[in-house]
Amino acid sequence: MTSDANNNNHVDDKMDDLCKKGGCDGDGDDYPNKKTKREGQCYNSNDNDNNNDNVAVGADCNNDGHNNNNNNEEAATTTTTDNIEIWWVDNFADAACACNRLQSLRVVGLDMEGCSLGRNGTTSLLQLSASAHEVYIFDVLMLGPELFSVYLGPLILSNPHILKLCYDCRSDADALFHQHRVLAFGLYDLQIVYTALFQSAKDPFLKGMLKALQSPGVLHPDEAAAMLRRKLANKKEWSQNRFDAVLQRPLAPEFVRYCATDVAYLFRMHQLWSPRVPERHILETTHQRMQRFIYRTPSQVLLSQKGRTMSRLDFFCRLPHLLRAM
Repeated sequence: MTSDANNNNHVDDKMDDLCKKGGCDGDGDDYPNKKTKREGQCYNSNDNDNNNDNVAVGADCNNDGHNNNNNNEEAATTTTTDNIEIWWVDNFADAACACNRLQSLRVVGLDMEGCSLGRNGTTSLLQLSASAHEVYIFDVLMLGPELFSVYLGPLILSNPHILKLCYDCRSDADALFHQHRVLAFGLYDLQIVYTALFQSAKDPFLKGMLKALQSPGVLHPDEAAAMLRRKLANKKEWSQNRFDAVLQRPLAPEFVRYCATDVAYLFRMHQLWSPRVPERHILETTHQRMQRFIYRTPSQVLLSQKGRTMSRLDFFCRLPHLLRAM
């Protein structure tokens, strides 16, 4: 967004409030290569699909979602108890504050979006959730390599002390390693947990996140139905407007909500399932799975691109019998 002289005080207040969550001083002075601070963007989302207009894409808003522009535009609001506050990060001052907030946590959610995401594709967004109700979306196209070399890489993604919840880590880890020179540590793949807890040992095929979200207790049936509608709508949009729509700016409000809810729901699965599995085993299995994928040979990469291997079980989990007995 472009800055407005009349809104400078509000911008400083908003960034100071965000930085207080993570302990930085608000102007990013503790971080190298700081660039000029611009106005941040806050998206406020709710899960009621009948209120898509409540997502204020590009609106200047404060932490409670109220629009502070000096006009009659209605402020973004939330109308449900499970709202998600979405911070759009497209400048380095905001990235510094967001990372300060996130690196103070033991558990975050991780997801990425792109065109043919992986070593040969293009990364558009990286989402990190601080909780089921607080999501930071980093604009990778805008921020470029410095986002990973200075901020996300050393502070969050390569930090083994921060648990990064993900669902099917392979393409994300492949893009991080080959495109952004980041070897991720501390990944906790909930697809592995789902397989161990709910999938028959005779079933050789992996299950997607939508299937996992339909597991008992994760989502209310209305939420699951809304999630399915959003996924189908986005698939239709991509097929009609080409799959590189995720690289366009500005992004549609519905797509921003879709990105945020995916990474926010990781916390619900982790909260329900983590007491039933030894964390160390999931971390080890995830890391082994990631390493096999990022170190594939060219012929293995070609098979993956043709979809011949991505849908088949690619890890061995030694836990199912133990877990089902608990």
